Amino acid sequence: MKKLFLLVALTLLSVTAVTRADNSRPPFDFADGFYRANGIQPEAIVNRRTGSDGLSVPDVAPDFTRRNVRVTITLSAYGDSGDIRFWNVFGEFNVNAFTPNAAGRNARTIAERSPIFVFPKRAGDRLALGNNRQSDMIDLRHGYFSNNPLGLWIIVFVNYTDRALNTTAGRAEVSRLASRNGRDLDGTAIIRTASELDDFVGKGLVTRETRPLNGSRGEVYSICPVIEDPRGGAIARDAFLVVPLRQDGTPLEPEFLRNFESLRLTGDWAR
Repeated sequence: MKKLFLLVALTLLSVTAVTRADNSRPPFDFADGFYRANGIQPEAIVNRRTGSDGLSVPDVAPDFTRRNVRVTITLSAYGDSGDIRFWNVFGEFNVNAFTPNAAGRNARTIAERSPIFVFPKRAGDRLALGNNRQSDMIDLRHGYFSNNPLGLWIIVFVNYTDRALNTTAGRAEVSRLASRNGRDLDGTAIIRTASELDDFVGKGLVTRETRPLNGSRGEVYSICPVIEDPRGGAIARDAFLVVPLRQDGTPLEPEFLRNFESLRLTGDWAR
């Protein structure tokens, strides 16, 4: 009876390991088997980290859920309540990457319930990545850290409307928010929280838009694990942060860089 109990316990531990990864250590890309077990075909990932791309380095993976590629590129984001978050880009993908089984269907459900909001500058493609007017915002309200083992997101682009930019009432609303949050690289208000975004959508001041599912405008989904607790070495010494910069090269939102550097060098938040 004791042997049977031990066997059942070990089996449960094994299943848990296959469906959950530890996000408290420096970020390593997931192993192919871990991707497949959680509904993603690794060969369909676009821009997957390689260890020699300047965004990641070769290193010894901490367990079998990871492979020997440690990701060094780190990005800033506001949590849905406006808190400081750091996350890593492992790659992007389209609908063809979901495995044709229950795991793939579950992965797609998870991704589409997990929006990452991107804020492109007006001077550029409204569905562009890498052209931010402010830091992204990530929605963690659906149990992200317990229900999203790969860090899957659907990419949602947020753009200001003519009503916000060209009407008296719209400009007043934008200025009101800017007085609290500061202004982005376009001179419009920084949006820090999910409630602020919902308010502006409801008032017709911003739009939320995803790329076409056929991939004609680029990848629809991303693999971007969020660092749950960045203290104690979760941000390695050779990690680097990408943030929106002003024309003079200074960060738009200096609190991100200040805290990142403190975490990188001391293992703790800035004081």
